[in-house]
Amino acid sequence: MMYEKKGGRGNGPKPRIKGYSNDVLRQMGVGRKRLVLKIVLPGSGDNDWRTREGEHIDPISATYKPARLEPYSPGRWTEQRRNKKRRAVEKVNERGRGSGPKRYSIKKEGKKKELNVSGPGAEGTEGAGIVNEKIIPGLADMGSNSIVENKLFVREWVKQEIMKEHAAVNDSRAGRMNEKLFVLILIKAHSRNSVGATNLANEIIDDIDKNYVNRYNSLINSRVELVAFDPVPGYNQSEAWKHEVRLNERIVSTVVYSIVSGYKGGFTPQLVKGAKRIIITDNPHHAGIVEGFSPEVGASKLYGSQLNSLEPGVYFDNTRMRKQSMLRGTSEEGRKLESLTRDHGGRGGWGELGALEEVREEGEAVNRVHMMCEKWKPEGEQRKEKSWLVWKERKKVILEALGDYYMAERARESEWNKWNFYK
Repeated sequence: MMYEKKGGRGNGPKPRIKGYSNDVLRQMGVGRKRLVLKIVLPGSGDNDWRTREGEHIDPISATYKPARLEPYSPGRWTEQRRNKKRRAVEKVNERGRGSGPKRYSIKKEGKKKELNVSGPGAEGTEGAGIVNEKIIPGLADMGSNSIVENKLFVREWVKQEIMKEHAAVNDSRAGRMNEKLFVLILIKAHSRNSVGATNLANEIIDDIDKNYVNRYNSLINSRVELVAFDPVPGYNQSEAWKHEVRLNERIVSTVVYSIVSGYKGGFTPQLVKGAKRIIITDNPHHAGIVEGFSPEVGASKLYGSQLNSLEPGVYFDNTRMRKQSMLRGTSEEGRKLESLTRDHGGRGGWGELGALEEVREEGEAVNRVHMMCEKWKPEGEQRKEKSWLVWKERKKVILEALGDYYMAERARESEWNKWNFYK
């Protein structure tokens, strides 16, 4: 599925959609020279996300019409016993706090492989979130599927897959040497797994440069894409990288922040700097993962890695507020949305009513954050609880992320103007 670019650089309300360039598609090639690794890292309550797998194909993959991934089935996602092929992965995970993730799955479709690793405390994991013999998903970053264990495991898996494909492509016994391999890595993650994913994306690029690009004279061309939904490290985290990270500028990235978490404590998000796209939603911690985002009212929704098909920018999603206006039915906004629902036949439910809106001026974006926070700030008894503290800390992180994005934009524009001046 390819998206056409909408509009120019004006200040219209519709976000701009870009298609992947023909250069990228040519680089990917066909047959043995292309490797696609899809990494899915749900949070603690990942079953809802897993049931959506197979319904949506990323745009760049759909170009090649791969076989559709099979949907979730309970038997397929149960704990897998390790065998000899996984011993190298286990050895790496010994440097972590446990023995590696207990709940993960690997699927293969031709040259496309998918690794799905559950988050800390998710169903089927071990050693986290146990209170009075009752498992509380996501209570603590501990156990078999902790942030560190998952990150180490996925990093080693990516290394092994690239190594095997690179060796197969450049098999001297078959008369193949100096063949370039294009590796596309798609990462989508949520909650604590998003915290690991932001660092994982940086580490994957470092590994490729160190082990292949520098050693084999650029015989591997890579593209790393990341979509991180509401990255939250959780309680009692001392590692600095879990609280703030700067993405490598080569990462094609989108970070989705929820304006409120919906929880009392421990939900201050990670500050992600260097993201190419920032989406701020008034949905709580689930951040619109299952619902998706519409680039405009009535348009097809974007899910997961498809969000990277948006032009770089800052986007706002007010779906939750629009729902309330619709339910009240008395405001002008409510009447407008009621009309839209009738015009579109109500298909797709509430999600059809919400559309992303791009904001290109920093001042306007900051004002919107303040207004959204004011709309959803804790009231009544919640003010006496940790909800108030979380609300303030989350607001601070989002504003810092916006400041970093717009500062980078000004720097790029300055370099562009300087280049044109001396051209």
